[in-house]
Amino acid sequence: MFLANESVPADSSGDHSFGHNYDSCGCFKVAGEVTGDDHQLFYQEMDVCVMDKIMSIDINVQDENGRIMESGSSVGHNISVVLSASVTPSDTTCHTFSWDLLGPDNTKRSSSAELLSYHLSQCGTYTLTVLVQNEISVERKNFSIYVTSEMTVVCDSWSTVRVPVTCTLEMEGCKFDLRPEVDFGDGSTGVLVTMEGYSKKDAHYTYENIGKYNITVRIGNDVQATRMVTITAGSLCLLTSASIRDISFDASSPSIIPSRSSVVHLGSTIEMACSLEVLLVVQWELHVVSAGSVDEEVHLLPATVLANQTDLIIPPMTLKVGNYRVLLRVSLQDEDGDTIRGEDAEGWMVVERSDLVAHIDGGSQRTVAIKEITCDGSTLSNRSVFVISKGSVDAPQTLVFQLKVEKGNRSAIARQKLVFVAGNLPQIAVRCIQNCGSYLMQSSNLVLQASCLNCLTSEGDDISYSWKIYRQGENAAGKRVRNFDWEENSSTGRNQEYLVIKGQALVELEAGMYYLEASGTRELETGRTEYSFGISTPPANGSCRVSPRNGTVLETRFTVLCEGYVDDDHQPISYSVYRTDFNGFDTLISSYKSASSPSFYLPLGNESNSFIVLLRVKVSDVYGCSTYSSLSVKVLPILALSGQTLGERLVNLTSTSTGMLGNLLTSGNREAANQMMVSMATILNDVSLKDDSDAIDINTRVQIRDTLIKSLSTMTVQSSQDVLQTSSSLSLLTEASQEISADTQVRAVSVISSMISYMKQEGASNNDFSSQEAEPVVTILATGLSNVFEAALKDEGDNDTNTEHSTDYSQRDVVLSGIGTIDGLQDILVNNKVPGEKATAIKTSVFGLSVSRLSTNQVSDIQIGTTSLHGIGQFQLPDSKEFYHNLTRNQTDGTVDIQLIEMPTNPFLWGSESKSSPVTSGVMGLKLKSNQEEITVPRLDESPFTIILKQPPHPPPEVFQVMAGSVVGLNISTSGTVAHDLVQITLVPSTSGISVSGCIHGNASSDNGEDIDDYPCHATFSLPHQISDETTASMESLYTWTGEISLPEVEILHLEVKVGELPRPEDWYKSDLNLSVYSSSAGCVFWDEDNETWSSRGCWVSESISWL
Repeated sequence: MFLANESVPADSSGDHSFGHNYDSCGCFKVAGEVTGDDHQLFYQEMDVCVMDKIMSIDINVQDENGRIMESGSSVGHNISVVLSASVTPSDTTCHTFSWDLLGPDNTKRSSSAELLSYHLSQCGTYTLTVLVQNEISVERKNFSIYVTSEMTVVCDSWSTVRVPVTCTLEMEGCKFDLRPEVDFGDGSTGVLVTMEGYSKKDAHYTYENIGKYNITVRIGNDVQATRMVTITAGSLCLLTSASIRDISFDASSPSIIPSRSSVVHLGSTIEMACSLEVLLVVQWELHVVSAGSVDEEVHLLPATVLANQTDLIIPPMTLKVGNYRVLLRVSLQDEDGDTIRGEDAEGWMVVERSDLVAHIDGGSQRTVAIKEITCDGSTLSNRSVFVISKGSVDAPQTLVFQLKVEKGNRSAIARQKLVFVAGNLPQIAVRCIQNCGSYLMQSSNLVLQASCLNCLTSEGDDISYSWKIYRQGENAAGKRVRNFDWEENSSTGRNQEYLVIKGQALVELEAGMYYLEASGTRELETGRTEYSFGISTPPANGSCRVSPRNGTVLETRFTVLCEGYVDDDHQPISYSVYRTDFNGFDTLISSYKSASSPSFYLPLGNESNSFIVLLRVKVSDVYGCSTYSSLSVKVLPILALSGQTLGERLVNLTSTSTGMLGNLLTSGNREAANQMMVSMATILNDVSLKDDSDAIDINTRVQIRDTLIKSLSTMTVQSSQDVLQTSSSLSLLTEASQEISADTQVRAVSVISSMISYMKQEGASNNDFSSQEAEPVVTILATGLSNVFEAALKDEGDNDTNTEHSTDYSQRDVVLSGIGTIDGLQDILVNNKVPGEKATAIKTSVFGLSVSRLSTNQVSDIQIGTTSLHGIGQFQLPDSKEFYHNLTRNQTDGTVDIQLIEMPTNPFLWGSESKSSPVTSGVMGLKLKSNQEEITVPRLDESPFTIILKQPPHPPPEVFQVMAGSVVGLNISTSGTVAHDLVQITLVPSTSGISVSGCIHGNASSDNGEDIDDYPCHATFSLPHQISDETTASMESLYTWTGEISLPEVEILHLEVKVGELPRPEDWYKSDLNLSVYSSSAGCVFWDEDNETWSSRGCWVSESISWL
């Protein structure tokens, strides 16, 4: 209410007006009052409303990135938008807002706020209606938002005239409700066609003129992307990018090198696209960056370091401590040597000082007798010895010694507890051989050796060892781990000098501190020592996901993102992605340090499982303590392009000069090349399994496999990751053995040999694969080699292609080189063995191998066999310890490596020999080594070695009725047996307790034929009885490596049996019995290297065989 004070003449009459200016809009109550000198008048109140008419409404919509959107525009799904509105005139406030948001599913949401946020989670059109009104006016306005997928547009950046340009629009999350259109920039337009469900659309266009063109992709009226393409008249080669990655420490860029003693392995990732053959020129440079100086000094690398390869490998102790700038210069040169393109990449690397290591020999605790005691403290090349004089310590007493090593600002501490006792106890010490950190690497076995420091084993001291494991408690006492399965978790058991704890057992131990107690007992006196170690806690509280969730083999590149994983010790976390096949076997795809993986190809999914590929992400701390995340992704088959078969498309992709594979190999991107080969192999194997020649004919499949395996042979193995990926590729590429040509068989064996050479070289450099790491790799390599053997040994008649298959000559090459390769695989396995450890056996469809390592004291009088393999037989080793000591007298470590190989099908019967042979034969071989040198065993046929063959299955018996007191003659044919085969005849009567006499003749036609040794005529024996003897057929070359095959002579053995009187008169009425005769033959020959002939001495057949 306001007050107007205005005077008027007393005699005035009529209407009077008063005025007032309002500062705000709204409705107000107004009352009037008129007063005079002698009277006062009142008037009734009235309402007065002051406001403007609403002229217009403006709606403002912003996405979560702050981008202002127009009505009808598109946004990606699962984003939030902020809605606000303004009215004209802007100074009016007397109005109300009303929002209605209608979603694609017709769900309506309302609000009266002037500013609000909505999350758009559905695909389709959202309609926004804003209503603004006051007492005198009403205004309404609509706004639409089209929610679609996350979109990625990729177009070829260059091409040549009359060569198609491809644009691909990938969308994730929504279907294409509208058809995307593409404007190619030269007046032509087209529609992106569906290639794969709703997730991907491609458009192809061929330009007729050179120039630069803008390609625009639209959905409706909304422009999704604009890309430029350059069209040239001829061939073009582009070097798109170059980057450096740290292979030695699995980092995406050069990083921290923990010590000078570390191997520095840097790799390059070079992306290029070429339509002509070019030369890739690479040059590495290292620049020393000094503190406080901007000048850099070029670090000259030794001549032995190859700085012109795609990978740079710098040996230990080459670099000094300090900071380095790593420069990678990459260029492409044509055939004339002219540079076409150039690209540089750089990174930073820090070589840190090594941590000092304090160590006291013998373990963390020792039990010793009162005598002169030596505490040995060692740190790298420095060494100090502290001596306690004899008699200076009273027993019983416990002392703890601490060794502190200092250098500069670095220090390290080691402690050892000595428990002094009276008497002359064995002084037991523990030496760590493998996995010797304070916290154990769970990817590697723990290998320890116990020894007695005051035992004279060479003079007859006999000591026995025992191991126990304890969990370290908060107090000094430990708690024994009772549920530790020594048989399962240790390959040596707990009662040997050496102890091997499997890495898998370390994974199953709970995090914390542990110690192993080693005790040695000699003449009822026991000494003890301890070895302490820790088990880390795996990273936790995270999750992983793969993107996209579905794709196409050889087209879609996938990534894995892991979030939330935390390490308790704040140590770096590493990631590895594996593909798991339906046999549960893992194949490494990629290893990296960051939470997000590099993009990678995935192989074709299994059609029987809806094309699902199973992935396993390994998340590890610096100690290899790991946790796993299981993922699945759908990988669909690749489709043939218009006018091109699937086979032609794969041939083009595998071109070593202009194809995708060739570019990856030229640029040194071996990880992507391996991924591509694995993907190709799964496509080929799928087609081969279906025998779908319409998709890819068999000759094309052979050609592609040849190309891919040839590409593998050009890739130098430089890391353990290379070995894992290359071996997996080769195993898959050789899976269809009928599609492996003769030349490719030899090349595949060469690829395996190169990987074996690398693994042996790593062993010589003390960087060898642990047994836990080596065995899976050797298994994969053995599978690939088995596939090659199967291809080489396959009869030509089994192949229905026109390609060249194994000739006798190529078969010999493959078999002979393959046998040598098996020997290399055995070397890798046995190099990780300790004496007394369980044998490692690997079995494939074609061969089996077994390796073990024993001390010369353990090796005598044992049987080495292949029960865990194909079970052909076994070797009985001599029982003379002196025999082995003589064999190894020039060796130093006193161990014998035993390497066994067996093949159920004899690979040394080439072509026609294998078809004409009447005998099914296999091969079994034994090799003894010491210090990786083969032990020569002279005169094998005269040595105490014995070859034992497993008795073959008995054929159905022949049953004869024999009258008491009569003589029966049985003719047993040995037709088809080989000279010196062992013929077994077993006689089983239906009635026991009958005396039988008889003899065996070598000729059925002779009345009194020549008796066979040990079975003269009229010899008496009891039934059941078994007769064994060698045949007398002439020795031929069935088992020789070369030569003609001739059938052995046909022999008839004549068995003459006379049944005596029944033992008791009351049983005389049982005047006959049934005599069942079982006969079988088996034999063995071996090559006598001294006499260059075959021998069969020492071969015999056994019904029951015990094995090592």
